[in-house]
Amino acid sequence: MRVVIVPAKEFTSAKERLADALPAPARAALARAMLEDVLAVLAGAPVDRVVVVTPDAEVAAVAERGGALVVREPESRGHTAAVARGVALCQEWGATVMLTVPGDLPCLTPEEVRRILDACSSAPAAVFVPSRSGLGTNAACLAPPDAVPLRFGEPSFADHLAAARARGIEPVILSLAGAGLDIDRPEDLAALRQAGPRTRAAQTLGAPPAPPRRAPELEVFGIRGIPELRPGDDLAALTLGAASDRLLRDGHRRRPRTGCVPRPRRAPPRPPPRVAVVVRTLVVHCHPDPESFTATVRDRAIEALRERGDEVRLTDLYAIGFDPVLSKREQARHLEPGPDPSVADHAADLQWCQQLVLVYPTWWSGQPAMLKGWFDRVLVKDVAFELPPDCMVTP
Repeated sequence: MRVVIVPAKEFTSAKERLADALPAPARAALARAMLEDVLAVLAGAPVDRVVVVTPDAEVAAVAERGGALVVREPESRGHTAAVARGVALCQEWGATVMLTVPGDLPCLTPEEVRRILDACSSAPAAVFVPSRSGLGTNAACLAPPDAVPLRFGEPSFADHLAAARARGIEPVILSLAGAGLDIDRPEDLAALRQAGPRTRAAQTLGAPPAPPRRAPELEVFGIRGIPELRPGDDLAALTLGAASDRLLRDGHRRRPRTGCVPRPRRAPPRPPPRVAVVVRTLVVHCHPDPESFTATVRDRAIEALRERGDEVRLTDLYAIGFDPVLSKREQARHLEPGPDPSVADHAADLQWCQQLVLVYPTWWSGQPAMLKGWFDRVLVKDVAFELPPDCMVTP
């Protein structure tokens, strides 16, 4: 038996980190639409039961309309507790596989659900899908349902990998575009509009707000030297003539263009106030020990970047089991555009970022072999550089 567990909190208290971008009613509507998107995908998945664990009656009604079994909690105890309740139910029912996903993955696809379940076909097994940042766990699939203890909240992804290996299970890591996009921060809204424009969630958001229009400026200044007007005088010509005389007196030799009244010189404008700029930063970490000094440097770097306002994604090469070996096929196609499909997600992250931060130890006067392999396989033509016909490399 395959069971899917979907924890869902009250719509009215969901997505509080979006408060700077959406008012409370819009956040509640978005939370409802995202849950409907997730349930619509799961309704067609090859599973026996879809269970929504929630303390809220409104969420329960949406879940029942979506064909899910509802398990009511007396109060909201958090994501981890809701999943633990689902694991206990799976054990009572004799389920062999348990998949848990949150209700805020509106771009989740049926194909992604099938890939996760197929990767968890034989026990013991553990499949994890990281969030876009690489810190959180957006989907976990276990066979049996209690194969690995689950605890959510960043950095749950690395914790789950370590917990699986501690139990003798080599985890399967799937980086999936839809399942990896959970909507938590204001910058995620633009990603949702781009990645899932036909989802209920994106349609609930509507079109992105137009940038504020700049009000037209009206500047008034005086021009001396206009003679007293008489009937039949050409006011425009007299004004231009007076303006020209003023420019000549001020040392300007260039006469004004016909139909234009030149403006006097003004002091240079004051520089505008500094505006916080969100920088897309990819952090690549390479060390086999999750308790190492290098891992601490990684965490401090991510913390500092986020405090500065950057949008951060993490690629932990050892944690995800990155294969650094450049295959014969990859070497043979090194002049062809684009990366090998097996590292397409890494190439997409590299092209997404505006800033690349590498965190690694120096071994034998160089980078670890795994990081060097990442360079060889990911920094390829049309990803890290262009190779024009004249063969001059252009970064």
